[in-house]
Amino acid sequence: KYVLEWYLCRYEHSGAWKALMSRISEPKMVVSDGGSGFAKALKKTWPNAKHQRCIFHVFNQVKRYTTSKPKTAAGTELYVLAKDLFHLKAEEEKEKWVSRFIEWIKKYNKFLSQLTYDEDGNSRPTHERLLKAQRAINKLLKEGTMFTYLDEELRREIDKIPSTNNQIEGGINSRLREMLRTHRGLSVERRIKAAFWWCYMHTLE
Repeated sequence: KYVLEWYLCRYEHSGAWKALMSRISEPKMVVSDGGSGFAKALKKTWPNAKHQRCIFHVFNQVKRYTTSKPKTAAGTELYVLAKDLFHLKAEEEKEKWVSRFIEWIKKYNKFLSQLTYDEDGNSRPTHERLLKAQRAINKLLKEGTMFTYLDEELRREIDKIPSTNNQIEGGINSRLREMLRTHRGLSVERRIKAAFWWCYMHTLE
């Protein structure tokens, strides 16, 4: 609901995240969009905080590889699986989803293993984009960051656990971007000052 802290940086990296996070008391849980360097900074700065990857960003990552109108059965089924992430409300539902994902991998293993050869005989995966989507989900499942919001112990401590960071994206970041678009004629220095004052006026004291 409020800006707790903010940090100005040229690039998004672990050092910038650490500089921001070190100013805030360690929370029970944090939701992130998978920004560059965030996970590394989290381990060092808030080692006891549990991490939830934003489900909306996970879905968008899969959609980027499959598109919203997949041309293959494998792509269509994976896209449906990604959309179903928004409807999981309990641990049992999560387990069923993971089982469906594993079945998808088994079902299309041969299809995903297909190779395409160029005129020089060099090979590459025919369905490389689907493989990237699969690996992205595998990585999150291995990290244990995709279903933190369903953690029973955490749910006993926190009333409503968010599965996305849409609240800050829609409530804070979008308004900040809108302000900068409205004043896009400003110099870089003045845009920075405008962002400074906007954050200052919306920071929880």
